[in-house]
Amino acid sequence: MLETIRSAITPYEYKREIRQPMSIRQYSTYFTSLILYSLLLAGFSGYLGVGSESFSAVMEQTAEGRWETAKGIFLLGKATAGILAPLCFTLFFSILIWLVFEELNYGAVWRMQLMPLVIMLLGKTVELIMMILLRVPEHSSPLGLGVIAQSLIGQTFWIMLGAEMTVFVIWAAWSQYRLLYKGMGFNRRKVFAAISLSWIIYILFTTATSTLIHTLKVSL
Repeated sequence: MLETIRSAITPYEYKREIRQPMSIRQYSTYFTSLILYSLLLAGFSGYLGVGSESFSAVMEQTAEGRWETAKGIFLLGKATAGILAPLCFTLFFSILIWLVFEELNYGAVWRMQLMPLVIMLLGKTVELIMMILLRVPEHSSPLGLGVIAQSLIGQTFWIMLGAEMTVFVIWAAWSQYRLLYKGMGFNRRKVFAAISLSWIIYILFTTATSTLIHTLKVSL
């Protein structure tokens, strides 16, 4: 993981790494470890109740048995998201970048996404620590623009949109840009347009999902 983070700063070295053949076992071990880490991180945050603010007030007035069931469903949902999030992230960016830069091998494009995936998981870890220490909800993390959106607009969608725009998102997008432009020598404008459009689509999708989950009221 440390080597991958270092590669975000040295794209030429990472270019050489992803072009080298990687055995299925090596790649499976590396990628599976990231999924497992995401699962543990999501499970731990679910155990702490992070993200349950939208329906906890409602469920406090229900029977104890139903409240325990709701907590179990919430924890299961968090764990499922912990598995699906890195898979969807890698698949989404791999397909879009590969479609734009067809001269690249799809396997190399897939491995390229491991670097921003590590950055995003690092961001989730830092955000969780800050939420625990500061006792703030997910959309109020000081690492994103959610707090600013709350003070300026107040609508749930825009708050969630601001919360998705963190320094780690910028870092992950910047690492992709540097690798494709400086590491592989593709046209700057083409790379910038492809990466920007990919992240806009990704952020809008995650914002819509977060908004839906935040406003959803659980009734069991």
